[in-house]
Amino acid sequence: KDKLNSVHSHLHSQAASIAYKATLNILTQLRKDIGDESFGLFLTLKKNLNSLIISIDTSCSIDNYIDLAKDISTNIINQYGQLEFAPHNYILISFNSDYAKLIINSRNPNDLITSLQKLNSCEINNSTLGQMYYHSLVEGLKQSESSSVFYTFTDSPARDAYFKYKARALLRNKHLVIYSFLGQQIKKFLFKRQFDLIDQLDGNDDDTDLASISGGLTYPISVNDRPVILEFILRRLEWTKLQNLVIVKSNLISITFHVDSSIDELHIDISSIGEITDISQITLYRPDNSLYPLTTNLNKTKHLYMWKILQPHVGQWRLTTSQLLQEFDHNVQIQGKSSIVCSSSLQKEMEANPDSNGYTELTTEPL
Repeated sequence: KDKLNSVHSHLHSQAASIAYKATLNILTQLRKDIGDESFGLFLTLKKNLNSLIISIDTSCSIDNYIDLAKDISTNIINQYGQLEFAPHNYILISFNSDYAKLIINSRNPNDLITSLQKLNSCEINNSTLGQMYYHSLVEGLKQSESSSVFYTFTDSPARDAYFKYKARALLRNKHLVIYSFLGQQIKKFLFKRQFDLIDQLDGNDDDTDLASISGGLTYPISVNDRPVILEFILRRLEWTKLQNLVIVKSNLISITFHVDSSIDELHIDISSIGEITDISQITLYRPDNSLYPLTTNLNKTKHLYMWKILQPHVGQWRLTTSQLLQEFDHNVQIQGKSSIVCSSSLQKEMEANPDSNGYTELTTEPL
């Protein structure tokens, strides 16, 4: 309210001391009341303060491969449990044409596995109406911590596209990544609609596919693709060491990206709801303009191609898929694995009139 040369300036030190002691007393009492574990969570001091969320369609549409979905989900849980900083809590959501509901929110991964095994895959057989997919996202996002991972399984289009933007707002606020597994029925639906889409569950080409914009992936689930799906999940378990270099969705891509000396591995993922039949139409050039052979270091299915390049050359690389002819867009994600993590944010300029001691007025923006 005032400065060091104001009438009440001599009270600043006393007021600060009173405020400090009062805050310390409140926090000390809170710690006694709720315990060290919850107090650490309150102060966001725990390094594993994130969630693993799984959402499964129970409208009978994925009944043919519900065992596969449960198997993949169980593998996801087990793999995350082996991390140095395993998820803080484990969440299961089910959804159908009428509602989305929370099944469990537990700190014990075995509780999630047990709930998955007991899950009824055919609660409401009315898949022609579409499912409450975005409601399930919102339900999971409300329960989750920041920087979490969300896996969804469905085989029907969403009927609640009006809820997408609420889900997007929560997604942006909590910095989650979504991986969406789609069944064969919805794949046929998208082909029938003949949209140039990679994974729009609601059939609207509004560039707001939540899996893609979150840095995740939309992928058609099938029994034969199980090994590659698990390999993909294993690679993404290292997300804390992966720096996004390129995330783009199109059927005509020619893009350059830069690799610096801190990147030990280069991960390239190209996926599509439609089948990718000829990878010879995908070209990758090193900084010296030589062609990198994309037939090496390759894991593949008809819908997902993954390359891992060890010790990539430093400099500007170029990836081209403009010769890749297909009805659907494809999703390209390029990430660098590094032990160095950098973050940046827009900074607010210092206030114009600092006092003689260098203080500035308080603001709500980062300084």
